[in-house]
Amino acid sequence: MYIRMIPQIILLIILCFISANGKRIIIPDDIEKIQDGIEKAEHGDTVFVKKGTYRELIVLKENISLIGENTAETVIQGWGYGVVVMSADNALISGLTIENGNIGIRCKNAIPIIENVIVRSNKETGIHCIASLPEIRNSVVYRNKWTGIFLESARSIKSSIQHCVIAENGYCGIMLANRSEVLIQNNMIYDNKKYGIWADEQARRSRIVYNNIHGNRLSHNFYAQVDRSNISENPDYPVINGNRSYTTTPVRLKGKGKNGTTIGFLEKETQDNSINGSNGYQIPKE
Repeated sequence: MYIRMIPQIILLIILCFISANGKRIIIPDDIEKIQDGIEKAEHGDTVFVKKGTYRELIVLKENISLIGENTAETVIQGWGYGVVVMSADNALISGLTIENGNIGIRCKNAIPIIENVIVRSNKETGIHCIASLPEIRNSVVYRNKWTGIFLESARSIKSSIQHCVIAENGYCGIMLANRSEVLIQNNMIYDNKKYGIWADEQARRSRIVYNNIHGNRLSHNFYAQVDRSNISENPDYPVINGNRSYTTTPVRLKGKGKNGTTIGFLEKETQDNSINGSNGYQIPKE
C-alpha cells in the first residue's frame, strides 16, 4: 500500500511547493487558451485546465506545471500534424489526454515529469524523447500509429518509465534508438503490432525489469536485454463500450512488480485534480 502511494506523495509535495511559490492560472476562467496561459505564466506557476476539449498546439516553458482537472475529460487535441505538447525542463504534465498530432509529447534535452496522462491516436509517436528521459509514470500510451514511446539517444540515471500501459501501437511499444540507456520497470507492454520493445545494439545497457510484456507479435528484438524478472501473462483488461479499460488495475497485475508492487497503471480513488481541495492533487485557493 505504501509503495503504491509514493507517486501520489511525490506529486503532492511538488504541487504544494508550486502553490506556495507560484500563482495559478485557470483555463478557461482566467484565460481562454492554454498557450496564452502558459505565455503569461512565470517560474513556478501552475496552468490548471478545466474539463473540456482544447484544440491547440502547446509549447511549455521551464518550471511551469500544466495540470488537467480530469485525465479522461481534459483533452488537448492537435490539428493532425506537428507536436501537440512540446515539453520543457522541470515542467510537470499531469491529468490530460493528448491526441491527434504527429507526436503527442516531445521532450528534447528536457527532463519534465509526465504523470497520469493518456497519449493516444497520434500519427507517428505518442512520446518522443531526444537526448534525455523525462520521468514518465502512471500513464497510458496507446493506439499511436508508429511507436508508443520513442527514445532517441536518451540517457538517464535519475528518471525512468514506470507503471505505464503501452499498448496497441502500430509498430512497437517502446523503441530504444542509438545509445539510449534508461530504466523501464513495472510497465504493461501489450498488444503492439510488431515489437513490445525494440532496442538498437548501442542501447543494450538499458535496464528492462519487472514488466509484463504480452500479446505483441514479438516480445522484443535481439538487442533488448529482457531478463527473467519480466513476465508474459494476459492482463485480462475489462472491456467497456468495446474498448479495453487501461486505467483500471486487473487483479492479475497486482503484486507482480518489483518488491510486490503492481504492474501497469496504479488506480487512484479519484482521477480528478481538484481546484478547491478534495484530494492529493489539490491546488489550494489563494
